[in-house]
Amino acid sequence: MAKLNQNTTPPGEGPDPQGAAPSSTEVPRWVLHPILIGMYLPISLYSANFDSLPFSALIRPLELSILAACLLYAGCWLLLRNKAEGAIVASFLLATFWGWSFFESLVNDEEGHFDEFDKQLDNIKRFGPSYLALQSFGTAPPETGGGE
Repeated sequence: MAKLNQNTTPPGEGPDPQGAAPSSTEVPRWVLHPILIGMYLPISLYSANFDSLPFSALIRPLELSILAACLLYAGCWLLLRNKAEGAIVASFLLATFWGWSFFESLVNDEEGHFDEFDKQLDNIKRFGPSYLALQSFGTAPPETGGGE
C-alpha cells in the first residue's frame, strides 16, 4: 500500500514551482475592457454632435453606460464564476449591443449603393449608352440676374 504524504499543500497555496516565495506586493489585475467598450456609444454619439451639445450633456449617459457595463460584467462574473471569462463575455455582449447600430448602418449603406447602381443600369437601358456622357455634363450654370 502506498502511504499518502500528509505534508502537501493544496494547489495555489504554496510556493510556485520555481521555488520562489509568493510576492506580497503583487499588483491586482483590473479588468477595464468591458467598461471601455461600454463607454463607446455615449462618446461616439457626443463626437457626432460635438458642435451642438455642451460637454455636460455627455456626463449622465456616460455614467449610465458605465454602470450598465459594470452590472453586466458583475453578472457574467457571478454566473461564470471566473473573472476573466466574465469580462470577455461581458465585452462581447456590449460590443454586440453597441455595435449593432453601426453594423446595421453599414448594411443600409450597401443596400443604398445597390439601389443606386440598379437605377443607373435602368437609366442606361432606357436612354442608351450616351446616358453616362449626358450625365457628365451636369446641370447648367445658374443664370445671373443682370439684364445686359
